[in-house]
Amino acid sequence: MERTSRAFTLMELLVVIAIMAIMLGLLLPAIQRVRMAAQRAQVCNQLRQIGIAQINYSMTSGSLPPPGYANRTRGGGNVFPGLLPYLEQGHVERSTPHGLMVMSFVSPSDPSYGWHPNAAGNCSFAVNSLLCWRSGIPIPEEITDGTSNTIAFVERYARCNQAQVIWSLGDSLCFNGLTGQEVPCDLTDSRRPTFSDRMYVDALAKSRGGETGSSIPGLTFQIRPLPENCDPRIVQGSFTSGLITSLADGSIRFVSPQIAERIYWSAVTPDGNEVLGDW
Repeated sequence: MERTSRAFTLMELLVVIAIMAIMLGLLLPAIQRVRMAAQRAQVCNQLRQIGIAQINYSMTSGSLPPPGYANRTRGGGNVFPGLLPYLEQGHVERSTPHGLMVMSFVSPSDPSYGWHPNAAGNCSFAVNSLLCWRSGIPIPEEITDGTSNTIAFVERYARCNQAQVIWSLGDSLCFNGLTGQEVPCDLTDSRRPTFSDRMYVDALAKSRGGETGSSIPGLTFQIRPLPENCDPRIVQGSFTSGLITSLADGSIRFVSPQIAERIYWSAVTPDGNEVLGDW
């Protein structure tokens, strides 16, 4: 007997394709959630390591990392170069070139690297300048508000609008990335990896009417802005769930985008004697 094989009809083929498309549509969000969770865990780990490096530095030296630490070649150093030996990157400390990328300071979730591929030397994290720019004082005496109530390090975009954040940039000048010359500090220049920094026109913690707020009312931080439209006066979080921070005790905390301005800036000040409560 002759055996005939039955082929798929066009309708059956379309149904199979439709089912595969639906399954793929259901699978992609799950894959994206897993990917975002992995990135979030990595950023938390990086900030935790940076926070622990600061604590180890302080235990060794008896004080917070000074801003002028490390070689001042081509603009000098800041807190981040001082932490390199405690991040198993001590070999980098000898030169601190602006063009050198240190992966400990590169966030996998920072969208500004894709927006601006020339990212050598950039930094996806920032140090609280109100805390770490006071060298020579032991942590318990410096942070009277408590190490668990003071933000030490946060996320921030490595490229924000026209500003470039460079991990090895010095504490007493601004640096033009094209000419290599010292320039007046403003929002468009390459800058050291800080926030709440009086050297720039950053938003600062300021007491108004007995309450701590922002020197620029309404500004705290941004959540996932476009790199070309973000505000370099404040920091940027790369996750919709909130800003990832490392407190002065080395712990990691997510700060909600809905946090009150008063509470956020109270957590930035190390010695304002504010009562935060359950924040």
